[in-house]
Amino acid sequence: NYDESIEQLDTLVEKYLEGKLPEEFYQRKLSELEQTKEVRKKVLDGIDSRVNERIQELDQDLSFAVTACAAFADADDHKRREIIAYLGSNLTLTNHVLDIELKRPLKMVNEIAETVSNAAKAFEPLESVDNSEQFKLFLSENPAMGA
Repeated sequence: NYDESIEQLDTLVEKYLEGKLPEEFYQRKLSELEQTKEVRKKVLDGIDSRVNERIQELDQDLSFAVTACAAFADADDHKRREIIAYLGSNLTLTNHVLDIELKRPLKMVNEIAETVSNAAKAFEPLESVDNSEQFKLFLSENPAMGA
């Protein structure tokens, strides 16, 4: 990796300054290590660039996910088509319900939204005021709570 190249260069220079390496070997090895370091730096720069692009795309997708519902409700037909096209592909209409294969980041947003919705239901008040049966069930499932 890149850090390894830097360490190898440091070690080479130290050994040369200590007089442990001949000049010709030092120059040849220095050239090789600098080339290796440059190749590794280009690879890292490419990875860094792709990561930054992905972060920007994800930020756009999340911003879209936050505003899409309100924008769709207030939009004309043309804008609604753009919103639907942005959501994904493989659109099918069944019984007046549009099914869309969501883009990858939007699939993740949808899964998270479902998880949050299910978790929120656990915190909703019970329908019945008399919840003694449910409480007994809870205690039987969690013996540490009944101790």
